[in-house]
Amino acid sequence: MTPSPIDMPTAVARLGGDERLFYDFAQSVLDEAPSMHEDIRSALSSGDFQKAHLAAHGLKGMLATLEARPATAAAGEVEKLSHECRLGEATEATERLGAELDRLQAALRDTVAGTQRRPH
Repeated sequence: MTPSPIDMPTAVARLGGDERLFYDFAQSVLDEAPSMHEDIRSALSSGDFQKAHLAAHGLKGMLATLEARPATAAAGEVEKLSHECRLGEATEATERLGAELDRLQAALRDTVAGTQRRPH
C-alpha cells in the first residue's frame, strides 16, 4: 500500500493548529516545489553536486514541515546521493522525487481548492 502523500492533521498541529497557515504554506509548496525540483535536475545535469545537495536539502525541509513524508524521504535520498557525488543514482532518485511531488501536488491542489470553496 502506498502511503498518503501528506499527513494534514499532523502538519496543522506542527503549525500550531493554524489551518490558514497550513493552507498558505501548502500554496507555497505548490508554487515553489516545481522550480526547486528543476533546480536539482539542472544542477545534476551540469555536475554541480553542491548546488543539487543544497536545493534538495531546502526542498526536504519544506516538505517535512508539511508532513509530506514520501516526498520528504525522496528529497532526502537525492540530498544524500548528491552529497556523495553519485550522479546516476542521484538522477534516478530525482525522478522518483518528481513522481512523489506530482502525487503531493495533486493532493495539495484538492486540499487548497476545497478551502477556497469554504466561507472564511
